[in-house]
Amino acid sequence: MDVASHQLWSHNNPSQVSPDWTEVVETVDPSCDFDVTSTTSTVDLLHDGSLPLSVAIQGPSTAPQYSWVQVSANVSHANGQVSYSWTVNGSSACSNNSTCSAQLGSSGSYTTFAVTVTDSEDDAYDSHAVFAEWDECPECTGPGVFNGSSTVSRSEKGNTR
Repeated sequence: MDVASHQLWSHNNPSQVSPDWTEVVETVDPSCDFDVTSTTSTVDLLHDGSLPLSVAIQGPSTAPQYSWVQVSANVSHANGQVSYSWTVNGSSACSNNSTCSAQLGSSGSYTTFAVTVTDSEDDAYDSHAVFAEWDECPECTGPGVFNGSSTVSRSEKGNTR
């Protein structure tokens, strides 16, 4: 019979926080048994492999030229309150908000939103580009892209079917 003794220890306090328990595994006739002694202490356990802070910007990928668009920062796994630091095309914008709005440029250009989110322990970053559509070709969703698949040059955009 193999016997292993286990104890749970606190990360912040090196004293034992759980009772001793003994795992009994019999190799002849497969069985498993645990013998646990009692304790008067209770603790809350923290998983050391907690997920890191993350952020993802959500918003449109295209919009008409010169239109105003709004994007949102969706934060996951924050530890306490978060702060937001936005840029639009590299310039500070939108203060400490979970959303950011900006006016797009001329047709064929991109407006890039970027955010850094900070909580009490970490920070996370994401960016998102929005393409300003051509007036003559609303199906052109990016340079040389027509309806998401066919390639169309800017000179051909007026010849779409």
